[in-house]
Amino acid sequence: MAVSKKRGIKSSAQDNFLQPDNVTSLSGTNVGTSRPYLATANTTSAASAAGTGGAVSLTWTLPAGSPAATSYLVTTTPSTYEADTGSATASYTFQGLASNTSYTFTVRGVNAAGTASGTTSSSVTATTVPQAPQSASATAGVNSNTIQWTIGATGGAALSRHNVVGSDSSTSGNLSAAATSVVINDTAGTSQTYTVTATNANGTSLGATTASVTTLSPFFPPFFPPYFPFFPFFPFFPPFFPPSFPFFPPAFGPFFPPFFPFFPFFPPFFPPYFPGEYYSIASSTGILTPDGVKNAEDIVVGDVLFAVNISSDDLNSSTVEAWTSENLMINETNFVETTVVSVTSRPVTSVVVVNSDIFSTHHYILTKKDDVVRFTNVSDLDLSYKVYNRTEEGFVNIYELEVLPYDDTVFSINCEPYDNFFTQHMLVFDRPDNP
Repeated sequence: MAVSKKRGIKSSAQDNFLQPDNVTSLSGTNVGTSRPYLATANTTSAASAAGTGGAVSLTWTLPAGSPAATSYLVTTTPSTYEADTGSATASYTFQGLASNTSYTFTVRGVNAAGTASGTTSSSVTATTVPQAPQSASATAGVNSNTIQWTIGATGGAALSRHNVVGSDSSTSGNLSAAATSVVINDTAGTSQTYTVTATNANGTSLGATTASVTTLSPFFPPFFPPYFPFFPFFPFFPPFFPPSFPFFPPAFGPFFPPFFPFFPFFPPFFPPYFPGEYYSIASSTGILTPDGVKNAEDIVVGDVLFAVNISSDDLNSSTVEAWTSENLMINETNFVETTVVSVTSRPVTSVVVVNSDIFSTHHYILTKKDDVVRFTNVSDLDLSYKVYNRTEEGFVNIYELEVLPYDDTVFSINCEPYDNFFTQHMLVFDRPDNP
């Protein structure tokens, strides 16, 4: 209290001429608001910024016998914003605070006689929903589009997921907190934008919307065998006819050289397509071994890999597409070792990225859909499938599924006695190249 003023001893009414004592039991609690992310506290009046930023709820006690306070001044540090509570109530919620920022609060009682020197709270961190994802963009693909973004600030609470919604209602939800891209199937020839949001325990961020993108249609080459090859043809002129009299073969009618004969022709540069079986892994994809993770390009014959004891009788090259299970559990009881017996390689120009692991477009990985476990070709995957994740010891959502150009080498790894092994993140079926 002020030196020049002393509390009266004859009547408590005399305390009306004294300023309040300093408050006690001052504490602050983060509210964890669902209000939008705020990078810096409101610079005009934090108390009036109820629409954005974090909030901290403060409570305190005015000591017994203290002169009454008509209101309280609450000041933040950092930023040094001051709010007048406007009442004698011993509580206040300070709003408009910067997200994921630690604050202390000084509370001073006020009455007609003056203002107390103040009491300062412990540090409290204000949290909000996340910042909107940054740099959202969409790239057109054939019957699908790739949406990419960078992760914004968390708002002070850990991210739990990302979601993508198209203006034409195409969606991809519950992507992982670490996701930065997704492929969404869409109708060729249609245009749409996509909005990306991030979510934490406080709620969902504002959306980041991409520019409009038009989904591409499949490309079909202009010729399909049989077709008419382009080369000049000069029919036979018998020696007993003058050169000015062409010979007309009766089976074909008159020819006027050069002409294009009508018959099926399959030139070497347009071969009929017969898909091969390439079960291969990109050179940089990690493979799990007892000595740690090795890149596929470093695997050699004799290396030991980890696998699941699905025997070759149940799973081999001829049954991988048909094999299914409804009760496959992967744990210590069926976690086994298998040995590399051959490694082959081949060049490719594109690969499929599935949750950070990279495969050729014909590889098979362990998936789960509608409670059925099976090995599925990566080219047949969509976001309705789950893939087995070794680290999380269970099936997780696909948060990254993208076809990318890849002018490099992929490796096929053949093992015995088990025809499967773990990459760094998931379980795959192995098979030598068989083009």
